[in-house]
Amino acid sequence: MNLLLEKDTAGRVIVGSDGQLLDRAGAGDDLVVHIHSQGYNETIMFANYAVSAGRVNGLSLPHLNHGDLAEPARLQREPISSVEYIYDSMCTNLIAKDMLDGAGTQLTRYAHNAAYRRYAWHATRKYTEAGITDLDDLIRLGDQFKLRLQFGEVQLVIRPDIIFFPDRDRDYLVKSSAMLLPADFASDPVGYARTGRPFIDNHTFSRAYVNVDSDNLVTIVHTLRYAAAGRPTESGLTGALSHEEEGKPLVTRVYCKQTILIPEA
Repeated sequence: MNLLLEKDTAGRVIVGSDGQLLDRAGAGDDLVVHIHSQGYNETIMFANYAVSAGRVNGLSLPHLNHGDLAEPARLQREPISSVEYIYDSMCTNLIAKDMLDGAGTQLTRYAHNAAYRRYAWHATRKYTEAGITDLDDLIRLGDQFKLRLQFGEVQLVIRPDIIFFPDRDRDYLVKSSAMLLPADFASDPVGYARTGRPFIDNHTFSRAYVNVDSDNLVTIVHTLRYAAAGRPTESGLTGALSHEEEGKPLVTRVYCKQTILIPEA
């Protein structure tokens, strides 16, 4: 792994630089963040991430929200949830929990979380742009490529989950896994990019699925899923949303520049 940036909980740079991380994120490298915390360490892999407002936003996939899984009897008594993260390279992070008992969702935002001692961002594999024009070449790549989507000053790097090859109309359709996105971005990516607002600095977030056609048409299907109020603090700020308060699925369609990225040889 190549260490690009390490910061303490106050955001002071220990090793590397923000510029190094931004450069490699813009190139589409595989990124992970290693967190040194109180009582445990954790490495989070980002299948998808965004580059905006001079920072990297790692978007984790949904997973079980229990590090040390308790004994079965205790799990029967306590709420179980899935969780998604957004980790911001300026040391602000967002934790979005979905209660599996149907009780709704919880959103917590932290600025310089005091429980975390250090954040270390690594690139585990370098990527480069690929000038692929032959569909057979894309098929042969299998899972060895990503897409970089450009919405003004915001870049969204996604790893495909499924590639669909229709018989007609399109050369291919890339489908992503669910990701956590600001509701305003999911509704209008180009308009959001003009604001220059960091991903983490939002009050509402959606669960979103991104489809990308080979003709540069991006379709985002999204549902309001998490909400909080105010600004994040060291102790965190939590908001809750019942399933009854969640919005209906919305569809956003927009054209953007896309670039195919492949691992460096």
